[in-house]
Amino acid sequence: MIALSKAFFGFSFDDCVSWGEKAILESQTQGFADLEADATYSLGLHYGDHVDLDLAQDCFKKAFALHKSVGNDDRAFEDLWNQAYYEQVLGNIDTAFAIYEEVLSFAEQRNDTVAVANTYANMAVIQYQANDFAGSEMSFKKSRSLYVLLDDQLEVARANANLANLYMEWGKYAESRKLHRKAISAFEGMERYDFLLLVYKNYGILFEKEYVNYDSANYY
Repeated sequence: MIALSKAFFGFSFDDCVSWGEKAILESQTQGFADLEADATYSLGLHYGDHVDLDLAQDCFKKAFALHKSVGNDDRAFEDLWNQAYYEQVLGNIDTAFAIYEEVLSFAEQRNDTVAVANTYANMAVIQYQANDFAGSEMSFKKSRSLYVLLDDQLEVARANANLANLYMEWGKYAESRKLHRKAISAFEGMERYDFLLLVYKNYGILFEKEYVNYDSANYY
C-alpha cells in the first residue's frame, strides 16, 4: 500500500492519498508503528508537493513521533528536516528558523557533518530574507567551513556565491567582487553552467552598483 501510494505520487492526488491512508490504517491495525511512520511521512511529502502546508506538517510531526518511538533516528531526522524545509518554502520563515534550530541540535547530536552544514546554509538564507545580514554571514561561513572540511567543492563554491550576493546587498562591494570571482572560477572549472547563470547575473548587477560600469554589466 505504501508502494502504491508512492507510485501515484505526482500522477493522481486522490489515489496517492487513498492508498496512503489505507496503509496508515492497516499499519495501526497490525501494530506496525514503523510502517505507520513511513506511510505518514510519504503522505506528508505528497501534501507538501501540493502546497498544503497544514496537512504536510501534521504528517511530518506524527511521523517524527512514531520514528522516534521505534528508535529510527535516521528517519526521524528526515521528518524534522522536512518540517523546517516546507515551513521555509510555504509558510513563515521565523517558524522555519526555529525548527531549523531543532534540526541543527539533532544533527550535531548525531555527528552528521553534512546535515549540520546544510542546516546552516538554509538558516543563512532565512536570515538573509529577514535582512539579518550579519547573522546570515556567520551562518554561511559556518556552512562553508564544514563543506571545506568535507572537501565538497561544489558546496564551497555555492557558499561563496551566496556570500558574494549577500555582501553586494550589504554594500560590501570589495568582498563581493572577490567572492564572485572565486565562485565563477570554481563553477567554470566544474562546468556547472546552472550555477554560473545566476552568478554571472549577480556579478553584472555588482558592476551596476559599484562602478556604474554598464559595459561590464552587460557583458556578464
